[in-house]
Amino acid sequence: MAKRFALTLVALAPLACGIPTAPPLPTEVTLRVGGAIRVSDLTLTFVGVVSDSRCPSDVVCIAIVAGDAVAKFTLSSEGGGSSTFELALADPSRRSRTEQGLTMEFKALDPYPVSTHPTSTSDYRARLDLRRE
Repeated sequence: MAKRFALTLVALAPLACGIPTAPPLPTEVTLRVGGAIRVSDLTLTFVGVVSDSRCPSDVVCIAIVAGDAVAKFTLSSEGGGSSTFELALADPSRRSRTEQGLTMEFKALDPYPVSTHPTSTSDYRARLDLRRE
C-alpha cells in the first residue's frame, strides 16, 4: 500500500524558495489560495474559491442539498501550456480531473463555514489527492 504524505504549502512563498515539489505520488497536498506545487514538469496552482454554499457548522439548514464548495485551479506545464478548471466537493462528476496523466481529486476545503465568522479569501485551504494515471 502506498504511503500518503500530507504537505501544507504557504501561499506566495518567497520567490527565492521557488515552488515546492510534491512528495512521491500518490500523495495528499494542502494549498493556500495562490499556493502552488510542482509535480514532475507540471505546476498545480490553487487560484481561489469560486463559491462556498456549504451550510455553516453552527446553523441547522433545511434543504435537500447541503451546498457545495467550488474551487478554481490552474495546471501548467514547463512547455508553456496551461489549463484552468474548477473542482467541486459535492458533485462527484466534478470532484476530480485528470490532465497530462495527473489525477487531482478535491478532498476538502477548509475552514468549514461558520455563520458568525466570515471566511477571508486568504484563510482558505484546498486539500487534494494527487496520483498518476
